[in-house]
Amino acid sequence: MKKFALSAIAISFLLAGCDDSNSSVSTPGLSIPSKVLDLSIPSDVLKLGNNYELNFNIESVKPLTNTDFSVDATVYSNELTTSGNFAQVHGITQRNYKTFSDATFGLAATATTGAGKTYQLKNFNLYYEDPSSGAVSEDLAIAKVGNDKNKVNLWGPLTEIKLDKAFFTTNSGDKFINEQRPMNLYVGVGDKIKVADKLSNGIQFVLTNPPGSYATVNNATCSSITNTVDPLKAKGILQKTCVEANGYKIPLLIEAKARENSTAKVAHVKKVLQFYLDNFPAEITKAISDNKATMAFYYDGKWSDRANGVADYMEENYRFQDLFATETTTVEPSTAKPDLTTKRDAAFEEVLHFVHDYGIMTNAIKDPKSKWAEFQKELDELTEKAIISGNYYPNGKDSTKTEADLDAESYDQEYLAYSLYAYYDANYTGYVAQESKSTTHAELLSNDPMMVVFMDKYFPTPAVFKTEFPGYPND
Repeated sequence: MKKFALSAIAISFLLAGCDDSNSSVSTPGLSIPSKVLDLSIPSDVLKLGNNYELNFNIESVKPLTNTDFSVDATVYSNELTTSGNFAQVHGITQRNYKTFSDATFGLAATATTGAGKTYQLKNFNLYYEDPSSGAVSEDLAIAKVGNDKNKVNLWGPLTEIKLDKAFFTTNSGDKFINEQRPMNLYVGVGDKIKVADKLSNGIQFVLTNPPGSYATVNNATCSSITNTVDPLKAKGILQKTCVEANGYKIPLLIEAKARENSTAKVAHVKKVLQFYLDNFPAEITKAISDNKATMAFYYDGKWSDRANGVADYMEENYRFQDLFATETTTVEPSTAKPDLTTKRDAAFEEVLHFVHDYGIMTNAIKDPKSKWAEFQKELDELTEKAIISGNYYPNGKDSTKTEADLDAESYDQEYLAYSLYAYYDANYTGYVAQESKSTTHAELLSNDPMMVVFMDKYFPTPAVFKTEFPGYPND
């Protein structure tokens, strides 16, 4: 699964409009406190008492102009447990944001006293985890926020941070270590002399700064598969095709159409992509096109080990979502799917990630009043509830794992994919999901009924799916 990587508070957020609704996303708390505490005033600090909780959130996201830069941000919840599944112990995600440009993030914080009074905080201090402190190992950094007041450094009383190429260059090795380890930020009550008495939940950022500009795949026609030219050809990406929808051509790069029956399987992948794009409004297709994103179809899962260096080349030059010929099938006119009796067709999942990341999320960030902003807010809330309840356990049930297989910023995408397969009964008979309690529509309705309501609201009905894709084992 192709991810650029990254990465909470105990309250929910509502997406609300701001003055410039076309350029930022606003996410204030569920209820805005009527009282404000100025933490630069000692008497205001005393009002917190000793038993208080700090809540830190992203209030707004304003995309900037460098579209060859990306920021992934994950807000973590304060709801952590000492035992349980991996995500319950190492970090429950509450909100996820992905930009496909540099961006300015507005930050806000509240404090709730032991008596239950909630205050909006002014002049709060921002702290960052020292990436060399060892508070969170590099293997776990994307999945866990350390929340250790002895391992953080004071940044200052900031309510806005601009994350761009200049920030990436200036702060690499200080607030984060290149792209291997994210930047973990917290709010604390303290000053330049005294370390924070207590830290908030964490917000985690990953900045991706490719060495050059992202490339665009140009397609003259979508009705056939054509050969590529150098440098793609030299790196072993031999063919390309596309899907045309809503006036845009969305590309598909093919490693080798002659391997693993890839020609026939590409036809199925194109049908899946067409299904999503045709059932979502044109702004989703436009966003994917504007992001210069492409599906990348490799003949097997070992593509990252190819001697020709195709993995590094693709990572540095393209925005893409991968899919392997060995994990999908062909277009079948009948209900006979002999190659899916014991194998899950990954095309629906990986193409969904592609549409979600590059299409839906872009529109959610761009317009906080949009249907897609509401989509992402609802999905984040459902993901958090599913993790807390144990209906969904990303990275598995073993909380002692020393390395996270899945980045925390991808928890919502995977939850959506598991739910979609269950909703459409697209899993083979007898399939047991690795990280979800629900594999069939009946199980999803029983275990996670609000997710069924979500799917009913935003996706085509199961009847429409079965008409388009006959032959799936539980049809």
